[in-house]
Amino acid sequence: MSISDRIGIHTGDITRLAVDAIVNAA
Repeated sequence: MSISDRIGIHTGDITRLAVDAIVNAA
C-alpha cells in the first residue's frame, strides 16, 4: 500500500511539475 501511495504521490508531483513547466514555457 505504501509503495503504491509513494508512486502515486511521485507521479502527481511529476505531472504537476510538467504542467507548471508547460505553463511557464507558454
